[in-house]
Amino acid sequence: MDQLRSVGSAKMRLLRWINSQVWNYWLEIIAVLLLTTASLATAWNGYQAARWGGVQSTAYSQASAKRVQASDASSSGFIELFMDVEVFNDYADAFTSNDTQLMAFLERQFSDRLRPAVTAWLATSPLSNPDAPASPLDMEEYSSPSFDRAERLNEEADALFASGLEASDKSDQYILNTVYLATALFFAGIAGKIAGRPARTMIVVIGTLMLVYGLFHIFSLPVQ
Repeated sequence: MDQLRSVGSAKMRLLRWINSQVWNYWLEIIAVLLLTTASLATAWNGYQAARWGGVQSTAYSQASAKRVQASDASSSGFIELFMDVEVFNDYADAFTSNDTQLMAFLERQFSDRLRPAVTAWLATSPLSNPDAPASPLDMEEYSSPSFDRAERLNEEADALFASGLEASDKSDQYILNTVYLATALFFAGIAGKIAGRPARTMIVVIGTLMLVYGLFHIFSLPVQ
């Protein structure tokens, strides 16, 4: 009887040892897969973070260039406006003095911006109409291409800057995701050094969860 019990106990120990070896084998397989996948995912993650960082830098550079161009256009617009004001002031003096000869001379000096505005302004009878605009520069017909260009360039710069901010956010998300993948790599690396099966299993499970979480973020983020 004792001999049968001894044989049965030996069989149980053998089965437990086999189960332990099988379990450890699968844990090693999972740890290797975890390590390989996390390494590839981390490399891809870093590549995407760098790509989005490049998009950010390009957008900011282009936005800065647009700002400079807008500033130049605005400066040109103010110079043109000053010239139109000077010519119109002389024209207004001749107009109030009814100096038709001087008016005719000054009309030839009108810019393409000022001429249609003065024509529309005179049609409002400014000397007798209290509701008439104070000058043709207040008329809708007065338009400065330089100011229009400056406004357009500033809008383009705003759009580029917003694009740069969005790219920066994407890059930050990829960088943050690297933390999850690095954690998965860490747990996969130390799994083989843990002797106890429960602790080793827990390490592999945590690493797997971190990898799945990191992969979820990778698939949910846009690719550049």
